[in-house]
Amino acid sequence: MYLALIAAWAAPVIALEWWYGGVLLRRAWRPIALAVAMTTAYMGLADVAALHNGIFEVSEDHSLPLRGGSFILEDWLFLLVTNLALAQAAVLLIEQRVTARWWRRLRGR
Repeated sequence: MYLALIAAWAAPVIALEWWYGGVLLRRAWRPIALAVAMTTAYMGLADVAALHNGIFEVSEDHSLPLRGGSFILEDWLFLLVTNLALAQAAVLLIEQRVTARWWRRLRGR
């Protein structure tokens, strides 16, 4: 169930970003991939540490049986798609501001 909720939440957000700025996102795939990999690894390791130390638990009734000790695949997938949506949004927002500034300068304002 948890995996279905992740997909239901993330798919529309990521699809909308690609619909809006797919060309820009394709051009910026390396920085996006680096940002997503670094933040997912950091947050994922913090998640594993928290699970290992009993700070929180994940219900086995609502998640897949794909676990490795304190590693829970669905938690990592959630972090991955969240970081992907955020990194793509940052690229699109920065590009939009740069383009708007460039047009203002071109018009002499």
